[in-house]
Amino acid sequence: MMFHRLHSLALHRIAIILFGAMLLRTVAAILIDTPLRSDDAEYAALARSTLSGGGFSLESTPTAYRMPGYPLVVAGVFLVSGESLITLRLLQAIVDTLTCLLVFVIGGCVSDERTGLVAALLSSRCRSSMSPLL
Repeated sequence: MMFHRLHSLALHRIAIILFGAMLLRTVAAILIDTPLRSDDAEYAALARSTLSGGGFSLESTPTAYRMPGYPLVVAGVFLVSGESLITLRLLQAIVDTLTCLLVFVIGGCVSDERTGLVAALLSSRCRSSMSPLL
């Protein structure tokens, strides 16, 4: 397993990469205040419908177009935070940062530590890997 042979230098590097990824995503989540549109708006509408007792529906019409997982997460965040988009964006920043860690692990398992580190670094800086909510 890759984790048994990780060097302390690699651990420091991945920690720095993950810190940078989280910092970048947190700053973006706080500073970029864009309205919900397209898919984001549908996820929020499904979450609101679920919370209001209307079921998994858009404009009072049940739908199977979207999978229920993410809208249910959004509903949970809305329930706890009072529909705070900043809370949702910060949660998504954490998930996106954990994705960078997953990329590191996969890269290390497929090849070596260096590959995992480079893959994690690229993932941490890639705008398209960040949530569209940011």
